[in-house]
Amino acid sequence: MPENVNAAFCESYVARCRELDVLDFDDLLLETLALFEAGELPEEITQRFTYLLVDEFQDIDALQYRLVRAWTIKRQTQFSKKAVVFPF
Repeated sequence: MPENVNAAFCESYVARCRELDVLDFDDLLLETLALFEAGELPEEITQRFTYLLVDEFQDIDALQYRLVRAWTIKRQTQFSKKAVVFPF
């Protein structure tokens, strides 16, 4: 048994994802951020949505924050600490 089971699992997981040519959630975030930062997203995509609502903003990680900032960098932004409540 490997000394570090978690590391062995992660290596196996990454290798299998590459083998199948698939992306997991973090890969999707990283690839999207790379496209934003390289300026490789067409304006029809980057300007498609007028508003971006980030639910539970206080719980996002550094990568998700970078993606939100990349998306909003060319827009007038307004951050609010107020909760958004939708009646159902």
